[in-house]
Amino acid sequence: MLHRFFETTQPIHYALYSGLVIVAGFTSVFWFEQLSFQTVTTVLGLVFLLLLTQFILIKNELTQNSSYAFMSMSVLLCLLFPDVFSDWLWLANLLIFMSLRRLLSMRTRHSILAKIFDASFWITIASLIEPKFCLFFLPVFVGVFLWARNNYRFWVIPFLGITTVLIISWVIQLYFNIDLLPRLILSSSYEFAGSHVLQLHWVSILLLSFIVAGIILYVGSIISVIHKTRAKYSVLFFYSLVSAIIFLWLDKNQTASQLLLFLPTVLFLNYIFTSSSNRVLKIILVLIPIAILVVRTIFIL
Repeated sequence: MLHRFFETTQPIHYALYSGLVIVAGFTSVFWFEQLSFQTVTTVLGLVFLLLLTQFILIKNELTQNSSYAFMSMSVLLCLLFPDVFSDWLWLANLLIFMSLRRLLSMRTRHSILAKIFDASFWITIASLIEPKFCLFFLPVFVGVFLWARNNYRFWVIPFLGITTVLIISWVIQLYFNIDLLPRLILSSSYEFAGSHVLQLHWVSILLLSFIVAGIILYVGSIISVIHKTRAKYSVLFFYSLVSAIIFLWLDKNQTASQLLLFLPTVLFLNYIFTSSSNRVLKIILVLIPIAILVVRTIFIL
């Protein structure tokens, strides 16, 4: 059965879904774009982001040995082509995913100082690419509050990570004449230019709907969530909330910025898939991201 294929995680899944993104990416390159360093880096970077996402889900026990989230993320990543080649927003998202990995690993309570510093370090670099990504410091401080609030040093470490990146950026700007800091500190970068909110693409509306449903589901079940896992789901809750806010705030190509919504959407769909025993519902859930990709591809072509 189709749903049984997604209820396990085997090496074939890694090859299949990574290959899907690679094929979709390079097909878009040869069909719509010119082969260049940026296009090749983007395709390979999204494959790495896909594998990193699967690692985060498995390491933090969010998938229950299911490959459905892996499949959903790979199919949704294909939605980004060819629009994702227009800027480096995907790289900023990759850095945010790297910070989320370190942030969620704080639940082990080992090397907390290093993990807070790393998370803050990656978010600050992502903010150099897109200044509005600085809002992702909210999940960092939520994580500090949940796992390490009794030690004042943990509250200071995020600012140390910010300072480290700013110093490195200043040195690079000084010796290589590359403008990094002006983009981050320019006040006009933070103005809300949300006229595009009223003209959201149907895919964006669908992804946002999944996130809203997931947030409502979490808030409604927060009491029943066991204490051991409540902290990590709280961090993911604030991550999803910030992702939705930044997506609505960004005045950019909507397709490229949809990457912000993918992880929260995949988490919600995966929760339904793994918690339901209805085979028909599972098949429908499998077909949802595939149908979105097919319909959007038809519109592009």
